[in-house]
Amino acid sequence: MDHEELRGIPPTRDGLAQKYTMLRADFGFTIEDLFSAGDRVAARVTVRGTHDGEFMGRPATRPAVRGDLGGIFRIAEGRIAEHRGVFDQLAMLGQLGAFGS
Repeated sequence: MDHEELRGIPPTRDGLAQKYTMLRADFGFTIEDLFSAGDRVAARVTVRGTHDGEFMGRPATRPAVRGDLGGIFRIAEGRIAEHRGVFDQLAMLGQLGAFGS
């Protein structure tokens, strides 16, 4: 179960895979911090890329963008069983020009 909402992506294991496949296609990820305790793994990640294609309903505008992600994953039987994350979608949309100049 994925508890982080991203428009158009279901809150399921397949949806989580779809989300990260989409993001990896367009952005580079830098893991800033990674911690684990028991069955939980926490990550703080910086995302960088260029807006070359449609993203979150916005057509390509070509600026370089940067965003921050944070997530906690619960692992069961060697797989992600649950994800809770925070992605600053508002800041990313602002960098894409969604709010005018």
